[in-house]
Amino acid sequence: MTSLRMDPIVAAESFAGSAREFGSEAIEQARRLPEPLARKAIDLGLMRLGAPHEVGGLEADPATIVRALELIARDDASAAWVVMIGATTSPMTATYSLEVSRAAFGPDDVWCGVAAPMGRARREGDAFRVSGRWPFGSGSQVATWMTGGCLVMDGDGPTTLANGAPEVRMCLFPISEVTIHDTWRVNGLRGTGSHDWEVADVLVPLERTTLLGVDTPWCPRPLFTFPIWGLLSLGIAGVALGIGRAAIDALVALAGAKTPIGSQRRLAERSSIQEQVAKAEATLRGARAFLFEAVDDAWATATSGGRPSLKQRAAIRLAATNVAHSAATVVDGMYTAGGATANYDSSPLQRHFRDIHALTQHVMVQPTTWEMTGRILLGLPPNTPMI
Repeated sequence: MTSLRMDPIVAAESFAGSAREFGSEAIEQARRLPEPLARKAIDLGLMRLGAPHEVGGLEADPATIVRALELIARDDASAAWVVMIGATTSPMTATYSLEVSRAAFGPDDVWCGVAAPMGRARREGDAFRVSGRWPFGSGSQVATWMTGGCLVMDGDGPTTLANGAPEVRMCLFPISEVTIHDTWRVNGLRGTGSHDWEVADVLVPLERTTLLGVDTPWCPRPLFTFPIWGLLSLGIAGVALGIGRAAIDALVALAGAKTPIGSQRRLAERSSIQEQVAKAEATLRGARAFLFEAVDDAWATATSGGRPSLKQRAAIRLAATNVAHSAATVVDGMYTAGGATANYDSSPLQRHFRDIHALTQHVMVQPTTWEMTGRILLGLPPNTPMI
């Protein structure tokens, strides 16, 4: 087994090479991360990029996580997405107890899950009785544990925390207690295995539950005080950057080889294509620069012992959303520039088009984020706790 402490970028480059050799068509046909690739991602430590060293994690900083995902997504967005889910779920091992994390996060373990409170939990002594069904369980066929948001119920209504908010616990389930429903038949990110998953009448010990953003991590280092929603949005942005870069590369390769019907010049010699490529490059690089500016600013606060401010957290969410939609603009332009050739299944531009438009539907980068971050910039309170 490869060392779990190897450099994350080296690990990402190695995994990206394997994904390239395996082929995106095979990954899409499998509708999941195929077992050989899943095994490599686990062995390289990529599924625990954000976990503490104490449980064998790489504990990579947020900017490094973004760069690793960007590298992988240039070769295959679905493979990068599954790694992203594992990477951004793994910091939760610092929120559950150290004993639970050591028991449930061995060298071969992968945690995936969905934070949306689709489950219902009722207290039974020192445990919770839980039932629920969650959509978009990316990586569920790779995972050994799934974690899902559960609304804690008392009678017909939810229990509340001291601040009046409903009590939502992230409950951790062994995969043996989970039923995966084959629902992932989709347009983009086909290889992510993002099926619905369900638990029914499962008893979850109290120590296998946590209140995100409320419970104090046993590991108080900067990565584990960094905003969890910000980290998730950064992971999505990393995948978007990789897709955008891959689309530009694909168009450049096509333009250098293609002479359109009725023309005597290669596509690359057209002034309109030259302008589109230049604008795409500027758009993607500009969005990427803003993202790393926001990450570096918040990380400097975290590493100095502070917690990123509301405005810093808003900047991360804004920058991540901007990356996702800027990458979509870039991909759309490259797809259009590719002409009829881009319509074929054999064209990487077609796959990039499908993948980026699946990515922009994620709640972390949906257009509603513009409103939420705009409110904060205008001095108003956020209209969501996911900041």
